[in-house]
Amino acid sequence: MQSTDKYLIMLLLIISSCSTQEHVTPHTFTRLQNVPIVTDRASTGGASWIDIDNDGDLDLAITNGYDVTNPNGAIPQTNRLYRNSGDGTFEEIVDSPFATKEGFSSGSTWGDYDNDGDPDVFISNQRGQNNFLFKNMGNGQLFISEDSSATMDGGSSFGAAWVDIDLDGWIDLYVGNGGLSAREPDFLFKNNGDGTFTRILASPIATDSLATTGGIWNDFDNDGDPDLFVPNRGGNDALYLNKGNWEFTKVEDFSLTREMNLFTSQGASSGDFDSDGDIDIYIAKPFGGNNILLVNDGSANFSPLEHDPIVTQSGYTSSALSSDFDNDGDLDVIASTWGGALEYYENLGGLKFRRTFPGELGENIIYSSSIAAGDYDNDGDQDVYIGNWPNYPGEPEENHLYINQIQKGNWIKIRLEGTESNRSAIGARILLTSDINGQTTTQLREVSGSQNWRSQSGLVQHFGLANGRIIDKIVVEWPSGARSELENISINEVLFIKEES
Repeated sequence: MQSTDKYLIMLLLIISSCSTQEHVTPHTFTRLQNVPIVTDRASTGGASWIDIDNDGDLDLAITNGYDVTNPNGAIPQTNRLYRNSGDGTFEEIVDSPFATKEGFSSGSTWGDYDNDGDPDVFISNQRGQNNFLFKNMGNGQLFISEDSSATMDGGSSFGAAWVDIDLDGWIDLYVGNGGLSAREPDFLFKNNGDGTFTRILASPIATDSLATTGGIWNDFDNDGDPDLFVPNRGGNDALYLNKGNWEFTKVEDFSLTREMNLFTSQGASSGDFDSDGDIDIYIAKPFGGNNILLVNDGSANFSPLEHDPIVTQSGYTSSALSSDFDNDGDLDVIASTWGGALEYYENLGGLKFRRTFPGELGENIIYSSSIAAGDYDNDGDQDVYIGNWPNYPGEPEENHLYINQIQKGNWIKIRLEGTESNRSAIGARILLTSDINGQTTTQLREVSGSQNWRSQSGLVQHFGLANGRIIDKIVVEWPSGARSELENISINEVLFIKEES
């Protein structure tokens, strides 16, 4: 073989290797600037997309922590609420109690805890301050419940989630405590169905002292009720399997690898990354360790993915979020970093990911604390909001909003309403079967009150369909045990499904 041939082969191998590791996709995410939702600077802890007024488009809720630049110590800040005008702009709601009550706020979780048809919100507060519960009175008017039993227990609360633990049709409440340094028991509150809550004390979730940054609730073992994964900044992560009647079993051997023990965890995102009908877990490692993707075998037995860019890039990863950002029928991942650029991992199928730099998404060095995805402009793809925390002892940074302009693939969004199940349909599973590039594929989504660290990406479920022209079947498995089936569904629309009594 001549030397020129050897050189050509080596060049082709290098190009091929680069194409599987890092790929530049131009003009896919564009950063929106010079608008109040990104220029209103504060110490942002969490961000949530949610339709607070039921008008069909996503509004934005920002939870802010405390002023880290004040020489006299931490000063609480107010949160911010922005109403989507439906034309690509937002109006700040300045007179809502959500936006006027000061707090050391970290994150929020939205769900209809009183089953009256609109989303209410629970805000987790740090530094021993009592948490906040706001009842939605309709049309996005929020009223604070000062005397709720779910807000009387002060702690350093970093994350929370609405979840129907006992499947009685009323969403209960989980609060993750401890966070960055302290070890504290988490809180569990049973929804009594009359606007009150009862704290559950006899559970390993409520007695284990962890440095919890939040929790991810999904049916990991496919037995019909929600289980809990807890990322822990102070030690090993934890997995609790729901056995019914408020009884949980802690999986003692859950920390599978040395890396899981060596580096603490901060955020996590769950989803069916390999389209095999169960929920996997992606874990963000904040102190130099590689992130971890745990692959579920369907019975809550997990194996770590190895030798893939999504688990071999190390750095200070503060949070991660999965969604089908390119509408090709599988879940991609965006990972936020502390003092670095955003990382985007495109799912190529078969548990293979490619690290890419789509548009302006990875151009800025930021100190990000949260990620939320939602189709705020209703064009069929997932836009991305990034909440930023000040770099000590620097001034607050702008938050970032990235408009998704990939325009690749068809889609459908599905909004559920429970009747026997809780009205938000939290815990419901959607199985969607369609043709993806010539192969019959079934995608899975679970409606959740806890998508990732301190943030929420709405309750409407988004599916990318690639080049599919029709959806063969949609199956909804409701928390009540009921089942809905639809066939031959049109694409590129918002589909509303109500549970039959």
